[in-house]
Amino acid sequence: MSLPSIYLRYQSTVILNSFIASVVDYKFNASQYSHNISLQFYSREVKSCHRGAMISNRIWVILIYTVMLLAELYSLVGCHHLERLEYESHTIKIMHKYSWSFFTIWTFIMQMTFLGLAVSHEVSEVLNLSLSVRKKLGRARAVIFDTFTLPCTMLTVSVFWVIWHIDKELIFPSELSRVFPDWLNHMLHTFIVVPVVVEILAPKKYSFVDYKVAARTLFLFAVVYQIL
Repeated sequence: MSLPSIYLRYQSTVILNSFIASVVDYKFNASQYSHNISLQFYSREVKSCHRGAMISNRIWVILIYTVMLLAELYSLVGCHHLERLEYESHTIKIMHKYSWSFFTIWTFIMQMTFLGLAVSHEVSEVLNLSLSVRKKLGRARAVIFDTFTLPCTMLTVSVFWVIWHIDKELIFPSELSRVFPDWLNHMLHTFIVVPVVVEILAPKKYSFVDYKVAARTLFLFAVVYQIL
């Protein structure tokens, strides 16, 4: 075999190997590209489903909190109506005079404040407002709930109903039960647990509260309540 023919065969072999390598490399790159596209599409689908589920959960929370807030506003109207009535009972007159000294009322106001903040925060998340607005509302919501709403609500409910079952006259005199409707009593001392349970179970993205600061703030709140 002549030298030129050997050289030509060698060159053709090199070209063929290069062609095969380029085809294999192309198929590999195409496969990798297709795999990356699939992963990106799957990631977008997962994120879309996750966001859809989060929005659905937030809408439910908004509905529950809005209903509770409206019910508590209606309860305040009921309390205001009772304050305008004239009572003959000395016990009821005393309770009416010092109504703002009851811890139940303070707890009720704290819970209404929390509900207003919670609804505002959930709406801001659903509408995807600016991150700074959402964080500020979320922080205020978390601080009010962890510092005041949760401990005050559990204290009010547990103390009221424990004393009720031990001696009802100590905490809810029979004279008061004749003018104070049962639904209003339960709004003030029972149904206030519902927002607390919902808030504990609701998914959270941030944890803003330093519990040492929360404990000191709650202690200061208790001191102010005792003074007033």
